[in-house]
Amino acid sequence: MSQILNIAAYTGTTANLFMRHEENRLHTFAQWRTHIPVDPRELARDGFCNTGQRHLLQCPFGGCIIRVEDFAVGFCDYVTCFYCGGQLRNWEDKGGSLTNVAWLEHARWLPRCPFLMAEKGQQFIDMIQSIYPPK
Repeated sequence: MSQILNIAAYTGTTANLFMRHEENRLHTFAQWRTHIPVDPRELARDGFCNTGQRHLLQCPFGGCIIRVEDFAVGFCDYVTCFYCGGQLRNWEDKGGSLTNVAWLEHARWLPRCPFLMAEKGQQFIDMIQSIYPPK
């Protein structure tokens, strides 16, 4: 039985109590694509759930429907922080780059997240912001 998660509706709260448990967040990655270069266990540990964004396009050569996530990274790799509701996507394999480390990306793009602050501290967030500022 699939469960529809509307985590973003709880932005700034811990209203989604089910997702506060790492194991529950990990279960949301059951359909995670193996070509996405970040480990679901790491994402779940770092506060993220797989939101399972799906994009369908009408094929211009007939009536077929194409699932975009079958062809491109960035469409099926949306993750949402269970606490702040912030979303990250477009995980890329850049050969040893730190851009796929979930805590770093969490601190880079969602620096005001209370979960991040509690787990890693303001000093960590400030360091990441100074080294990898959002572009």
